[in-house]
Amino acid sequence: MSAPASYTRILIGAGCFADAETAIRLADRIAASLPAELGGVLVDEGLMIDIVSLPGQRVVSSAGVLQVPPSVRQVHSLIEADAKAFRSRLSAIARTRTVKWSFEQRSGELISGLCEAAKGWDILLLGYREMHKRPGQVVVVAFASPRVEKARKLANDLACVLKADVLELCLGTGQDTGETSGPRSIAVNTERELLLQLGRINASAVVVDLAASPLRSGDQLRHLLEAARCPVFVLGAEQGFVTASHVEKPDLTDDHRPK
Repeated sequence: MSAPASYTRILIGAGCFADAETAIRLADRIAASLPAELGGVLVDEGLMIDIVSLPGQRVVSSAGVLQVPPSVRQVHSLIEADAKAFRSRLSAIARTRTVKWSFEQRSGELISGLCEAAKGWDILLLGYREMHKRPGQVVVVAFASPRVEKARKLANDLACVLKADVLELCLGTGQDTGETSGPRSIAVNTERELLLQLGRINASAVVVDLAASPLRSGDQLRHLLEAARCPVFVLGAEQGFVTASHVEKPDLTDDHRPK
């Protein structure tokens, strides 16, 4: 998990605090083991605002009862409550671990917004709400590229922090990955097989390097996150593969870096 600087810059990104919380806990454990700087980005995709703005809308409660959805003002209040919780958790970790931290809110599409925000950061950590109560493996998505070693090293470092096993999902590597000295591996031939296999695994974290992968769109990264059902550590996110021209500039930024 080494970086050119003396610390690793980890940017945690999510669309809501529920998705960010598990990733924040992972970042806390990493910050306890090595020098780090933590950042947070909450991206409002505006989907709920669009839904509640439509006339005559109703929602179905867990009891099966039709109810009037929250107002636009109430949705904005929920978004701000999420931002406050996200910011407070980062601040608490920063005080405990004595690390630099920053936080911002953005509006726009989630993945493209986070890739845009990740410029200058070593790792983009995509949040996903906790699905598995028992600890899982650290999964590294490997491709036929010499740069995959960077992802493997990060996965091994994470496994040490989490006291977990490493599993490689190898897509089109064309290599014999069955070495007994290395991590356990599963070879897949297509992206669809990769996602299906990933969906069957109990993972605590997934690692992927965009600079060493054939992923070419934000939808592909979103599908990877949904299949993983856990936080995804993304290397090379700053290089991007989607345009972020429709993502608004940050409307709220807190930067708390020790002088």
